[in-house]
Amino acid sequence: MALRRCYNSWFGSSLKPKWDAEVFLNNGAELLEELITSSEGKSSPIRIFSAKELEKATKNYADDLFFHEDSEYKMYKGTIDGRAIIVSKSIRSDFISSSRAYEVAVLSRINHVNILKILGCCLEIKIPTLVYEFFSHETLYDRIHKSGTSGYISWENCLKIATGVAYGLTYLHIDMATPIIHRDIKSRKILLDEHYNVKIVGFDLSLPMPLGETETECPVIGTYGYVDPCYITKGLVSEKSDVYSYGVVVFEILTGKNKDRELWESASEFAECTEEKLVGFAEAILLEEGKKDQLKAFAQLVRRCLSGSWEERPTMKEVVQELRRIKGL
Repeated sequence: MALRRCYNSWFGSSLKPKWDAEVFLNNGAELLEELITSSEGKSSPIRIFSAKELEKATKNYADDLFFHEDSEYKMYKGTIDGRAIIVSKSIRSDFISSSRAYEVAVLSRINHVNILKILGCCLEIKIPTLVYEFFSHETLYDRIHKSGTSGYISWENCLKIATGVAYGLTYLHIDMATPIIHRDIKSRKILLDEHYNVKIVGFDLSLPMPLGETETECPVIGTYGYVDPCYITKGLVSEKSDVYSYGVVVFEILTGKNKDRELWESASEFAECTEEKLVGFAEAILLEEGKKDQLKAFAQLVRRCLSGSWEERPTMKEVVQELRRIKGL
């Protein structure tokens, strides 16, 4: 009833087609259920935006405000009440609306400097549109591979990006009451600002880890090249699956590889290569700029993350600890 009153107060009971109301109420029910089951009493307030508000905020999703597209959604910069926002609009008709409701429920519990903060959502359309704080207009993928840029990232900034992503994943794995496995860490899901600060996005495939469990069975899903081989062969996912994807992302920064198959095959080769060849995978300019001891230790850490065995991979907390040590070399 509360959702129906909310709908009527915005639009009037006779001003909108009936299916709009049904979509709104169905999405609202899914969202409310997800928030109740996952909040553990700690959910942040989520604002419900109208479709008209977001159309106005983005100038009807104008091309000049578009800045990023993934396989599931497009992101636009917008402004509401004088505040810059990001509007994430689904582009897949077969996308399951409950996945977006789940993403809202997960993000409503998260407050971390390296994870993009959600402000609210629009429930009027079949696939809810999500609204985030504005952070930047560029993904890590764009920074490495975008046409017209050198793709070069300094050694200092390489470490900064790697550390920011590691902090965010560590928070998800050990600092939340229910650990969250992201399951789709890749360069397209990492936003960067002009100072190379990091925000992780894209939690529609994320998965809560059952209480007391270190792994869980689920269908294999994710992006080719970044998905943990153990996940593919066993059908089991754990925090070490995120560790592998993290290793691929950092390898991508070091090498500039961008084709999925090329990236996967190169990362696999990197995981098996000898110590003498480790540093050789980094771009020459990076080697010249960075301290060789740092780069060698960093490459060894990445190789551990890319191990074919869960047991041989570090946890994200251990990755953070090693990155701190590397910075001191």
